[in-house]
Amino acid sequence: MIEEEPKPERRTLNAYRHGRTGHVHFCTPADEQAYKKRCAGYMQDFAPKGPVETDRTQAVADGRWRMKRAAQNENAIVAIAPRPARPDEVRPGYRIA
Repeated sequence: MIEEEPKPERRTLNAYRHGRTGHVHFCTPADEQAYKKRCAGYMQDFAPKGPVETDRTQAVADGRWRMKRAAQNENAIVAIAPRPARPDEVRPGYRIA
């Protein structure tokens, strides 16, 4: 008789799931609060009627959230990037590309 190996336990993701599609948002608790507040603001401003308008409004809110986050990440990358050397700081034998 062949013994079956036990299946590994399913681990839950430390994330926020919304909607029927099961989209996953990885974020800190503070970011989650900001995300929920922003989405609630879009729902209040657009006042969607019906599931199609609600879905489109959520898509707009999600897209704007991602664009805001992308800009923040880009700014963080630029802020920590090393500054280019000035010509007077270059050691002899090296050149600035």
